Amino acid sequence: MNPNDAWIAKREWSKGLKVRENPGNGFCVATIHYTADPRKRDPEWARKERRGMPEWAWQKEYELDYRARSGRRIFCPPFDEKVHVFPFTVETEWTRYRGIDHGYANPTACIWAAVGKAQGARFATDRDIYFYREYYMAGRTIPQNATWIKNMQGSQERIHATYIDPSTKRKKDDAQTTILWEYCAAGLDVIPGDNAVDAGIMEMIVRLVSAVARWSLERNEMHEYLGGMGYKLSDLESIAAKPAMFFSTLCPNLIREVRDLRQGDDADRRVADGKEIRESFFVGDDHAVDAARYIVNSDPKQVRPEPADAPWDSIRAHMDRITRPKATEQMVVR
Repeated sequence: MNPNDAWIAKREWSKGLKVRENPGNGFCVATIHYTADPRKRDPEWARKERRGMPEWAWQKEYELDYRARSGRRIFCPPFDEKVHVFPFTVETEWTRYRGIDHGYANPTACIWAAVGKAQGARFATDRDIYFYREYYMAGRTIPQNATWIKNMQGSQERIHATYIDPSTKRKKDDAQTTILWEYCAAGLDVIPGDNAVDAGIMEMIVRLVSAVARWSLERNEMHEYLGGMGYKLSDLESIAAKPAMFFSTLCPNLIREVRDLRQGDDADRRVADGKEIRESFFVGDDHAVDAARYIVNSDPKQVRPEPADAPWDSIRAHMDRITRPKATEQMVVR
């Protein structure tokens, strides 16, 4: 029992079932361990069940240790630069996305991603993500950020969607405007991203693991990460079939953050009254990771190219037509 918890009564009624009583409100809380099921008491069941699961995830979800993630690296393992980082060419038919995490004192991060199926790759899917460019600067205004971001890509490079931190749609304290609207006014057609932190991180981890499985199968060599969890090469095809993600060497800050980001020491902290469990406290920079996560959370996929004037170019053209003064006979110069 954690000494910081306020429970004073704790007893085990049967194997795997524990009951605690809160002296403050008299409530009883039952904690059910997997061993409450007699079929799951065999060590062989636990060995098979935890295969492929990070140690912290097993300790948290099965052993009911709510502090299991504290201080741990979030993506390492399975992130491995020899597997996930390499130069690649963005294929013409891939669909391009951007993610933006706005900052001023902290850097503004913009990450470009291409989504599509690589030609000739054995396990490639049309949902694989390739992060291929980054913008990462502090101390710049929104118009300056927008100008740099637009100038960093070619004139023929079409972006399917740009996702930004959804908190930017709140009105600023000192003005009747929002950061999101100011980016739109500066020429970047941004939309609020999905900021589900834990779900996004887990999806990124699943994609990293898929890439590790592909690496192992392509070389007929078990990667130490998967081998350490009891996998055999024959187990990996179903994992390799899931969407993966990769990083260009042109994204040094994103790679650094993925490599170094840690869970805080108070991660998964249970507050004494039992009403709150906080799971998203990080140590280290996470600006580029957040921008990438907005893309991952959008469930990106390779889609058919849009017409040259759709969707935002056509909207702008329409607005230009309806706001332009109508020509009259007096205005026409002959």
